Amino acid sequence: MRIVGFGSGGVDRKRKLQDISDLMGQLPPGDDQRLMYVDKRRGDIIADLEAGNIEPYKEKLGSNPKAWLRFLSLKNYERSFGGKGSNAVFAAAKMGVETHFFGAFGGYTDIDSNEHIEHLERVGVKVDVQRIEGETLSQAYVYADAQARQVSMIYRGANKHALQQRIPDALLDRDTIVMIQTSVPVVQSMALARRAKARGATVVFNCTNPAQVERTHFQHIDELVVNQDEAAALAKKFGIVRETAGELAVALADQLDVVCVITRGKHNVVSAEKRNGMIVVDDIVTPRIVPRDVTGAGDALLGSYVAFRAKGHGVHSALEYGVLAGAFTAKSPDTTSARLSPRILERAKGILAAFVG
Repeated sequence: MRIVGFGSGGVDRKRKLQDISDLMGQLPPGDDQRLMYVDKRRGDIIADLEAGNIEPYKEKLGSNPKAWLRFLSLKNYERSFGGKGSNAVFAAAKMGVETHFFGAFGGYTDIDSNEHIEHLERVGVKVDVQRIEGETLSQAYVYADAQARQVSMIYRGANKHALQQRIPDALLDRDTIVMIQTSVPVVQSMALARRAKARGATVVFNCTNPAQVERTHFQHIDELVVNQDEAAALAKKFGIVRETAGELAVALADQLDVVCVITRGKHNVVSAEKRNGMIVVDDIVTPRIVPRDVTGAGDALLGSYVAFRAKGHGVHSALEYGVLAGAFTAKSPDTTSARLSPRILERAKGILAAFVG
């Protein structure tokens, strides 16, 4: 089995702070990890806010966007390679599965893009990305505090130009699991899903932006992976009202006819799938850890989960490895960890089993 990832690549610039309550207070109640997508680069946004051009930013950055100015103007960021699609294929390749990555990066003079490709190729990912002249790799400015809260402002950069047509039909067959996301144009992701399903591939959808998704899209989706906020937003859009994560997973699995996986940060992962005509809900233990940096942990979970699915594991077993990969990455100082491996996960699984038992 092979994995084909079609998604985002980017660079994360992170500042670790004692407290980011000012940023959190600008946003509606929700998860402790928030993503804001913007249409301008950081320097242009700073110039607008300094000039008092606030109105265009209120919808995305809150009622008082100038609260962002203090954070955006900070210096000395830590740089690491990110992007949800890139992070996921990195983890998948580290699990020893043949992994391909498609998307769009900045032009050939964009240093971030060139170094990011090398970053993926070092762990065995087969990279075939468009290079968009005059554009940059996606840029994320990430602010994290001592309470493990995190806010990211993301400029999509080249990702918005990604085209699925460059993925050859030869890679889309019954021996392939395709990972798609909303971090590249949804119309492109869903066109790939249709192609892949028609050729017998399995399609796993990481839906980070439910607002862009329609119910008809799920005709071509086999597995849905979302966090609890994303699951709730998707359910609300489709008129599904449920209270607990387990009930939500069952309803989404039933009504969308998918395997549904809901990640919940430090809480256990919930999954639901149809078996013999019945919906079975499952609960996967998440290790209790003190995270060092949660950036990329969910992507590592996704990529490792899909890799073990490619190796023939069932949903529960694959998620057991996925949550350990997420925890391992959260304990690492980087968005991706070069030390991640099946051997490390096997060892951690044994320790966790002994502890839980």
